[in-house]
Amino acid sequence: MTERIKQLLNEVEEFQAQSLDALESFRIRMLSKKGLISELFNEFKTLSPEEKKSVGQHLNVLKNAAQEKVTRLREEIDQKANALKSSD
Repeated sequence: MTERIKQLLNEVEEFQAQSLDALESFRIRMLSKKGLISELFNEFKTLSPEEKKSVGQHLNVLKNAAQEKVTRLREEIDQKANALKSSD
């Protein structure tokens, strides 16, 4: 499970969106109720208490990184759109 979390974290870090549609698809894939991170949290419930300590920290890092990436990219896309509007 930790390896899967690391793979997803790399995917989050490398993801770049040029449009709000691409960003929204990424957000749904990662952060929605049926998204990959939610699936990991469901699997997390079955772990032993010892495993939960280390895996839980990695899982929270992944979730926070995905949320921050979506927020940052949305702001960047909005800024580019506003810059284009103001230059017209």
